[in-house]
Amino acid sequence: MTYLIVAYVFAVAVLAGFLGWSLRRLRELEGPSSSEPSALSSREPS
Repeated sequence: MTYLIVAYVFAVAVLAGFLGWSLRRLRELEGPSSSEPSALSSREPS
């Protein structure tokens, strides 16, 4: 019975970690996307 609790806690930790990682990744992708056109336009003249 204890192994079920351990497995449940492990599964919740893995899912929570994946959720946190994906949210962090989403924020990283969201930030530069708004400034990306200006970064691309600044690269074109050079």
